[in-house]
Amino acid sequence: MLEPSRRRDTTVVARLSSDAATVQKIADALAGSPAAEEIAVAAFEDASGRWSLAIYFRQHPDETALRALIASAAGTAAAQALGFETLAPTDWVDKSREGLAPVEAGRFVVHGAHARERARINRISVEIDAGLAFGTGHHGTTRGCLLALDRIIKQGNRRPTKSSFRSSPRKRGPRAPVCSPWTPACAGASGRLRCKPGRRAVALDVGTGTGVLAI
Repeated sequence: MLEPSRRRDTTVVARLSSDAATVQKIADALAGSPAAEEIAVAAFEDASGRWSLAIYFRQHPDETALRALIASAAGTAAAQALGFETLAPTDWVDKSREGLAPVEAGRFVVHGAHARERARINRISVEIDAGLAFGTGHHGTTRGCLLALDRIIKQGNRRPTKSSFRSSPRKRGPRAPVCSPWTPACAGASGRLRCKPGRRAVALDVGTGTGVLAI
């Protein structure tokens, strides 16, 4: 059995470097093993064209059982080449947040709760934790939307006109506009805009919303 033992409460990684076919066979065997829900498997190609396999365990696994499984799937040579590494206890949540610095786009700044104190007070702060929304603000599309909204505000386009169904977002206490092309009002406005010759616009906001800023 590959069920981890209780000898240590730390992360153990089993690593192997081989060809793509061998790595795929091992990954498939691990996916069908009883311990599939207790482990994490990563496979990737390195610069030399070789493939690396990393198997992460919460506790130290039964090495004999693991090598036997790999031998049955990919041969004895692959099983013998498997190496083990014990990682120091780490708060992986905090570790992952180290690279999630606040993202500034014009007057907006998108950040997680861990970086709340790093947001400057003269910015419109949008707090989004990874997993709570669909991202962390580091994707180019999110920053691009914020830059577009910042430009609209600078132009002073704060009310709908006959030539546009859009109204820019503004900070108004507990009520803020919903800026999303998927709301019913925006979808209808976008449809009407597209029906006009030469128009390719998309409505980002119609009226005010319920305090949620969607990008």
